[in-house]
Amino acid sequence: MMTDPRFGDALIRSARALPFGSVIVLRHYDLEESARRALFRQLHRIAKRRGMLVFLADTPRKARRWRADGVHGRWQRGRCAGLAASAAVHDRQELRAARRAGAQWMLISPVHATRSHPGQPVLGVGGWRAMAQQANRQEKVIALGGMNRARAAMMRNLPVDGWAAIDALIKR
Repeated sequence: MMTDPRFGDALIRSARALPFGSVIVLRHYDLEESARRALFRQLHRIAKRRGMLVFLADTPRKARRWRADGVHGRWQRGRCAGLAASAAVHDRQELRAARRAGAQWMLISPVHATRSHPGQPVLGVGGWRAMAQQANRQEKVIALGGMNRARAAMMRNLPVDGWAAIDALIKR
């Protein structure tokens, strides 16, 4: 789950509804530091009870200080030591950059049109597959962008390790 202000009051309820072993990427860049930290702690408690991980979309230094399981973004190799690292990947150049940075999780997007990036070109399933096949076997490839359970099910025969979403995971 990628957090976003669109979750509103449903964020905690949505996090509790995630399947065991899920990953929450805390974005919420618009919150003041203390409110963002409090939200991180709340999500982290839920995650630990449910066998999930919480990645912080911020600096590796802050992710370590907050005791996140991982960091989301693009960083230089070695900066993420001791943390799992994920990166958003929109094209082959970004895939290479993420690999050079040592990201183990590649969130390849957008598979479909998404409210997060309205009007942006989409990869489609075929374009997504072509990029996913360029990933190394030790890298996890995650489908992102307009994803929901039905679309994820249609991709199960592809080299996909999971899918991420915002709107499809909001529990009202």
